[in-house]
Amino acid sequence: MGNSKEKKTDWLRIIEIAIATVACVAAIVVIPEVRERMGSKENEIQSTNTPENSKLEQEQGIPTVTPTTAPDLAPPYDDFNDEQYDNSFNSALWEQTGTQHVDIEQRNEVLVFSTNNFPDGGSVGMAPVDAGTWSLEKTSVIGAKLRLDSSRRGQGSFINISTYADLSGRDWWTECMLNNSESEHTLFFCDIHSGEQAENGEPIFEYQTRGINGNYDEWYTVKIIINPNTAEFSFYLNDKLLGSHTPEDAHLLKEASFYPRIGSWANSEDQFIGYFDDVRFGQ
Repeated sequence: MGNSKEKKTDWLRIIEIAIATVACVAAIVVIPEVRERMGSKENEIQSTNTPENSKLEQEQGIPTVTPTTAPDLAPPYDDFNDEQYDNSFNSALWEQTGTQHVDIEQRNEVLVFSTNNFPDGGSVGMAPVDAGTWSLEKTSVIGAKLRLDSSRRGQGSFINISTYADLSGRDWWTECMLNNSESEHTLFFCDIHSGEQAENGEPIFEYQTRGINGNYDEWYTVKIIINPNTAEFSFYLNDKLLGSHTPEDAHLLKEASFYPRIGSWANSEDQFIGYFDDVRFGQ
């Protein structure tokens, strides 16, 4: 009887060891996959997510970082690291356009857009000094890191990356924007506008990605990748492809001149602080 109990105990120990071994093997297999889905600090976007925020991102449909899914970008056009341009910006690279509703300055190695008390709202942009001479091939990469500050929220304002083209008097453009709101989340999407307008004057969008909720005070890597041979536009958020589209005016766009830029839009009553970093234009 005693020997039987000892043998039974030995078998239980063997089973426990086997279970523990299987669990260890499973952990070795699963953990790298989890890390890949969640991204790491070595990825392009330096996320400040806590585990709770990362879970929220997945629940809200925000793509996590997978660097291999997006093509490599051109070298930075401006990373805003040169201290001699602090409290201003490098005028040898940038030309400011638009209203006076937003102050723009380099600060703490990023470019800051912040609303002021000027009574008129509207669009504000920073374009390369030679914008308007860029071909589709030269404009094949438009990218930046974007962040909205939670201290100022207003319905309808946004920061964006974009490029414009004049198609025989039609203002064609494409953009990716991070929208400010009075809720706890930002809203991100990209679109293509053909230059046509509805009877009420509202723009007609030829293409639009789905909207994705984001978080304030968090960096997002945004990219528009253009195939110069086909004029196909592909839109990425955190290196995850949101969608691709070849415009109806592709044949015209191949011959057009482009105006890439970073910028913002806000009504006069809207308040926001937006940040740009690691801006990339080119091939």
